[in-house]
Amino acid sequence: MQNKIELRNYDVSLSGVEETSEGLFLVRGLVNKTNAWSQPLTTRGGKKFVERIVPKTFNKALQRGNEVRFLAEHDPKKLLASTKNGSLTLQETNEGLVMEARISPTSWGKDYHQLIEDGLLTNMSFGMQVLKDDWKKENGINQRSITDLALFEVSCVLDPAYTDSQISARDLKSAEDVEIPQINQTEKRSSIFMNLDGLTIRQLQEMKSKKYNESKEILSAEVRSLNDGQAIEREIALDEIRAIDEQIAELKADKKSFVKEDRKMENTFTKEKELRAVAQFIRKQDGQEIQELRSVTMGATPGSLTVPTTLSNMIVEKLFEAAPIFSRTRNFTPVNGYLEVLREQSIGTAGFVGEMTSINPNDFAMDKIRLDQKRVGTAIELSQHLVNDSGIDIVGYATKLLTKRLGLTLDRNVLNGKVATEFEGILGSVSPQDITTAGVASISIDDLLETFNNMHPSLVDGSVWVMNRQTFNVIAKLKDGMGHYWLVRDNAETGVTYKLFGQSVLICDAMPDLITGNRAVALVNFDEGYVTMTKQGLSLQHISGDTTQSLRGSHLLLLDGYMDGKILNPDAIKFLKIK
Repeated sequence: MQNKIELRNYDVSLSGVEETSEGLFLVRGLVNKTNAWSQPLTTRGGKKFVERIVPKTFNKALQRGNEVRFLAEHDPKKLLASTKNGSLTLQETNEGLVMEARISPTSWGKDYHQLIEDGLLTNMSFGMQVLKDDWKKENGINQRSITDLALFEVSCVLDPAYTDSQISARDLKSAEDVEIPQINQTEKRSSIFMNLDGLTIRQLQEMKSKKYNESKEILSAEVRSLNDGQAIEREIALDEIRAIDEQIAELKADKKSFVKEDRKMENTFTKEKELRAVAQFIRKQDGQEIQELRSVTMGATPGSLTVPTTLSNMIVEKLFEAAPIFSRTRNFTPVNGYLEVLREQSIGTAGFVGEMTSINPNDFAMDKIRLDQKRVGTAIELSQHLVNDSGIDIVGYATKLLTKRLGLTLDRNVLNGKVATEFEGILGSVSPQDITTAGVASISIDDLLETFNNMHPSLVDGSVWVMNRQTFNVIAKLKDGMGHYWLVRDNAETGVTYKLFGQSVLICDAMPDLITGNRAVALVNFDEGYVTMTKQGLSLQHISGDTTQSLRGSHLLLLDGYMDGKILNPDAIKFLKIK
């Protein structure tokens, strides 16, 4: 990349000189013919070269949006027009770069307009900074094709020659300072920042560091202190650094994706292998010495199997899908033993005290919730015909049935559990606050609103309404004064849902009916108000050799595990009780 501004003058002319009705002087001209080779130019070392501007290069330069000025004789003091205020327009056509300028009637504006009109100034020149060029040598001639440049000015000139005084005064460089690279007859060289393809992350990082050090001064300078050329140079440096960063990020992403895909394939293979092993266990194929079956852990009890982690996780995942209430609780998964969770009873008090007066310490109170291992399980019987049917996904079929049963049981337990042998049910607890309906054996929207308003604002987000189908049908018919239903239907990705005051509605038949004395509606933030424990290591037992199963030609599948659940924060649970 060239870091200097070069002036060029080609055999082009100004035309279309006229005066507008506003007293402005209109000038049109062709600044440069694209894809046309220049006259031979000479470097300071006496080397000859020719160059051309590749089509669409000027378009790219104009899209940068930097100010381009129309000057007289490259003199910045003799400003005739500028793209800044729209008095200069530039456009690349099939012929080349075309300009049109409205020259203000200043003293030098009038003078140069007259010189142009008289045909004394007929040449156009422009000042550019070459950003990207290709070099090659043919028939002993060095040829330069400019494919990207920054354009700063166009000028009308009398003498196209470059003088040292003009160049040094404006800090501009002529063709004498162009460096022709060492190239062979057929070798082609480009000044675009290095091709990043095939480089390693380390090589790219080294290139980025080198580029930053080369441009450190201009990158650290304030943008407003830079001239147009420096601003373009800074922009190009940043573009190169960004390109390197993008390539590094792409390589890292590819590497991560490869590792992830490799792990995914490995996990998929492991999952399929474990599921095949469970299927073989159910179909009693252990006598066939199948490798997958030998890879799973057989239980101590004859005919039992410890479920592999893959299937265990799949069962828990499906369990959460089948149990919308249980899935919303704060769930823990200990490896073994019981689980104790701290619960705040009182946070203590604070108060204002006088100057130089001691603040009395005030203790806060906490207690523990102990979650024990309570066995929960379900069993299904499968016919020999179903088990032998190779077209049936026996593991998926059994898992779906077992988890659906467990899910319904767990949701009912969260609502109606008995503490001694089951979960602590929220309906049987005296600690959650009740709001009683205003009407006897009826429910109104005001009752529901009062229940909603009694929930602390910090607990509202994440709370859900819970009711049975009968109560839901009553609430679904409640309307406002405009005849609009209060219950809002929402089409979610998982299906149709309903919301009341912005919170989702869950229908669970374990909730009491809408009759006198019942807690018919609950508003609960289960994540804040209820805690559950699911112990790892679900057990799957397959029983087929006993008398009952043998006579019936069936298989008994028993899935059991250890769980518990208790109220964590009563303030996150509100009930609407029917008067």
